[in-house]
Amino acid sequence: MEEESFRQIMRKRLLDDILKTASQSSDGDWNILVLDKFTLKVFSSACTMSEMIDCGVSLIEEIEKGREPMPSTAGIYFIEPEPASVAQLIKDFSNEKLPQYASAHVFFSSSFLVSRGSPITKLGPKRGPVAVSRSFGGAYHLGPEEGL
Repeated sequence: MEEESFRQIMRKRLLDDILKTASQSSDGDWNILVLDKFTLKVFSSACTMSEMIDCGVSLIEEIEKGREPMPSTAGIYFIEPEPASVAQLIKDFSNEKLPQYASAHVFFSSSFLVSRGSPITKLGPKRGPVAVSRSFGGAYHLGPEEGL
């Protein structure tokens, strides 16, 4: 039996555990993938754009950059649990009349503690569902210099 490389394992987890899982529970055919600087490197080192399209991703957006609201399309967030990324996620759904996306599936690159009263606990089904999934747990960026 052939052993899988770390990159192949990461590809499978990203495509199956994040994209396919979130796409199956979305109403539309297409989704927007929202990444931060770190998770963009993770995805781009493990997956091709055609693989992401096959999983229902029509567009990739960076959470740190200005984005046009797309309230009829679901967003799939894969971000680090860093204050700036979490604050932007909360901001994306703070306007009930014009949320960034119709719904959101949120995956974090690592685990973190959420205290009672934390702003992230206020995310919820105001206009569309916001599903915060378990942490993806230890995602790593693999660049060509790692030789994998």
